[in-house]
Amino acid sequence: MINLDSGVKKQMVAEKIKNFIGLFSWSLILIIMLILLRPLPSWAQTKILENTVYQADNLVVSLFPKLPLQGQAVIVSISCRQASPVPRQLVLLGKKFKIVAVDEGEYKAVCAVPLNAPLGSQQLGIDLADATVVEIPLTILAGNYGEEHLHLPAEMVNPTKVAHLMQIKNDRIRLRQIYGSSKAVIRFSQPFIRPLKSTIITPFGRRRFLNETPKSPHGGIDLRGKTGTPVPAAAGGKVAFSGKLYYSGNAVIIDHGLDVFSLYLHLDTLSVAEGDQVNQGQVIGKLGSTGRVTGPHLHWGIKINGIFVDPLEFINESRLLLQPVGEE
Repeated sequence: MINLDSGVKKQMVAEKIKNFIGLFSWSLILIIMLILLRPLPSWAQTKILENTVYQADNLVVSLFPKLPLQGQAVIVSISCRQASPVPRQLVLLGKKFKIVAVDEGEYKAVCAVPLNAPLGSQQLGIDLADATVVEIPLTILAGNYGEEHLHLPAEMVNPTKVAHLMQIKNDRIRLRQIYGSSKAVIRFSQPFIRPLKSTIITPFGRRRFLNETPKSPHGGIDLRGKTGTPVPAAAGGKVAFSGKLYYSGNAVIIDHGLDVFSLYLHLDTLSVAEGDQVNQGQVIGKLGSTGRVTGPHLHWGIKINGIFVDPLEFINESRLLLQPVGEE
C-alpha cells in the first residue's frame, strides 16, 4: 500500500474545498436568478404603474385619470396584501362610492367628479375595514364645456300646472329610489359603446339657458336621428326604469352596477321592461321626440351615484374598469 505524504493529503483536501465552494456559488447564483425571474405579485407590479398615486407596504392605489376634469369619472384600482385591511368604500367631496373585489387582494371602484366640483387639490378617502382612512390628494381640473340658448314652450321650462308639478315631484322620488338601488357588482362584461354613431347635436356639460333662464348643465350628449331609429344598449345590465318622465319623455335607465347608470331619453317607443337583463347592442327602444325637446334625437347619458359624467370619456374608462389590476 502506498502512503500519501501530508502535502498530497493537504492538496486533495484543498481541491475538495475549492470544488465545494464552486458548486455552492453556482447554486446560490441559480437560486438568485430564479427569485429575480419569478413574476411579482400583483400588489408589487402595480407599484411601477405610471398612474400609481399611493403606495405603502400593504396598499397600492392607482387612478385613471390622475388629473380628472370636472364632469369626469375616475377609475380606482387598489391592490393590498393578504394581511392588510380590506377597502370598504371611497369618499370624494362628501359622496360615498362602492368598491368591488375583482380578485384576491385586488379591488376596483369608480367615482365621479361633479361638473361644479371645486378646482385644485381635493381629498379622495379610502375607508378600510379596520376603521382607518387612507387619504389621497386628487387634483381636479376645469372642464370648459361652453353654453347654449334654447327656446321652448313656457310650461316645459317653468311648469305651473298642478298636474305637471305633481308628476315632476313623483318623477324625482322614483328616480331617487332607482339611483339608490345599485349593488357593488359589475353587470357588464364588455367596454361601453356609443349607442348611435350619428352627429352630436349638443355635447356634454354645456350650461343651458332655456328661454334665457339658466338651468342645469347638459348631463349627456344629444345624438341626431330620425324618429323610429332603433336605439341599442351601450353595455349589459339590468333595466332599472322603463317609462315616461315629464322632462325626459319616454326613457330607459340601465343599471350597470357600482352605481353606474346609462340613460336613454326622449324615446318614441320602449322595447324593454323594468327588471329585464339586457345585453350590449340589444334594442331598448326607438328614437323619438318626447318630453322637453325641440326635435327628434337621442339623449344619452351616464350617471354615477347621482353625478353626471362625460359619456364619451366613460367609454374608455369602462375598459379600465374591466381590466385586471396592474394591467390597465
